[in-house]
Amino acid sequence: MSVDGPAAPSASARSLLLTLLGEFIYPSTGPVWTSTLVRAFAAVGIAEKAARQTLARAAAAGWIEGGKEGRRAWWGMTPEIIRLISEGSQRVRGLRHAAQEWPGEWLVLHITLPESRRADRLKLYRVLQWMGFGSPTPGLWICPHQDRAAAVEQRVKQLGLENDTLAFAARSLPFGLQQPALVQRAWDVEALAAYYRRLEDQFGALRPRSGEAFLSAMFNW
Repeated sequence: MSVDGPAAPSASARSLLLTLLGEFIYPSTGPVWTSTLVRAFAAVGIAEKAARQTLARAAAAGWIEGGKEGRRAWWGMTPEIIRLISEGSQRVRGLRHAAQEWPGEWLVLHITLPESRRADRLKLYRVLQWMGFGSPTPGLWICPHQDRAAAVEQRVKQLGLENDTLAFAARSLPFGLQQPALVQRAWDVEALAAYYRRLEDQFGALRPRSGEAFLSAMFNW
């Protein structure tokens, strides 16, 4: 089941759970006790009832799957969420090299969906934004990482949009809208810069001295 399904947790709960799974559990794929996850949520002010609701909704969305060992319950990550976290982790690690290695070629998608398919359109937008695409004009999406083509193809197929998609590898020509203006249209660069400045201000001076303090610092952004 897709992580973008209708039963997915709310945005804030999704963010907290992804942080927990991605930063403190991945790359291990073994099960985690429910009590451990509940304590982790409690450390950052999430009540037990809300934590259990988040876990139940995440299970309904196909993020995690549970089981029992005796009287104790556990949760494990599904292949879908492992893939999602793995993709995100690879992109973060690749940021330090991307600017120097970019050959100037774009991965380009043209996908237009009518208002009658608004739910599919919203799912598509979430997927493409997560994968690093920006949209300079309606229906057109660009990404500077051509190595993500296979992953994009997989997601387009999962969303059933193969017949609605035009996909290209392209290089900008020396006329028309040039690269700086194209980037400004495709992404809200000022908002991104402000976001990273807030991250630096909040986390740059932190020196957590215990596991619990580190967990709290990660979650309380």
